[in-house]
Amino acid sequence: MEDKRDAQILAEGFVRAIPFSIKCLISTVGSLCIVALVTFPALADSPKEAFTKDLVKLSGLEQQLRQVPLLAVAGLAEQQGKLPPELYNSLQRIVRDAFNAERMQRNVTKRIERNLDTGTMRKTLNWLQSDLGKKIARLEEAASTPQAFKEIRALARQLHITPPPQHRIELAQRLDSATSSTEFMVNILESTAMALVKALDAVQPTEQQVGEYELRRQIAIQRPKIWETYRQVSTVSVLYTYNTLSDAELERYLDFLESKVGGDYQYVVSVAMREALLDASDDTAKAIVQVMTKINRKGAHAVP
Repeated sequence: MEDKRDAQILAEGFVRAIPFSIKCLISTVGSLCIVALVTFPALADSPKEAFTKDLVKLSGLEQQLRQVPLLAVAGLAEQQGKLPPELYNSLQRIVRDAFNAERMQRNVTKRIERNLDTGTMRKTLNWLQSDLGKKIARLEEAASTPQAFKEIRALARQLHITPPPQHRIELAQRLDSATSSTEFMVNILESTAMALVKALDAVQPTEQQVGEYELRRQIAIQRPKIWETYRQVSTVSVLYTYNTLSDAELERYLDFLESKVGGDYQYVVSVAMREALLDASDDTAKAIVQVMTKINRKGAHAVP
């Protein structure tokens, strides 16, 4: 019974913690951008590789991706008191390995280079090289740290007492819509939860297994609530990240995001990032099943 309770805590707590932590990386609207290519010093860069490198430097994404393991572990830390020390330590190692920043960069880069055309890269670079583009990149980089994660939560509580002007909220919601941030996070959450819970269900005794159909049904029931929750989270994140921008500057940013170039750019990088995060989540689920299987076997051997 103790092992089963640990598994339930893991399934409920970890699924909530990890996606919300990752969300800090991608909730800032410009966070979803091109990742550095792994190149060989002896070879000259192709024009597309050179554009990609410039995009990484100007957008600040390279630094943001370095925060991924830290953010994932920070979210997991909230469950520390609910899990046995051995299980928690194992889970930390799993998370660090699965959400390795360098591996995610490689995965995202392959998809981006394959799907984002050079013309869109060039036009996006023009935007990033503008004064406002540079300013926004700095703000988004600053908003992707574990400390910013804590401050976003504090701001959410504060906004219940002193809400911002309605026009500012509308701009934040337009940014969310332009980048499909809420849809992105809900899809990630559902896929991550399904991978983890399905994997844990498979190691339970046959008579206690819920089954994939029922698991999907339960997740689908929760979707409207999850959607509204993450829409609010995304709004708060935008308000935090771009707090120092004027309404006029946010409008100019939206002009880019809602243009064809901005839309194509956001779509390609969002898909690439989503797939990389899902790969990491799938690796996490598989590793957790191995850990839980070992724990269950130890428990069985301990029975007199």
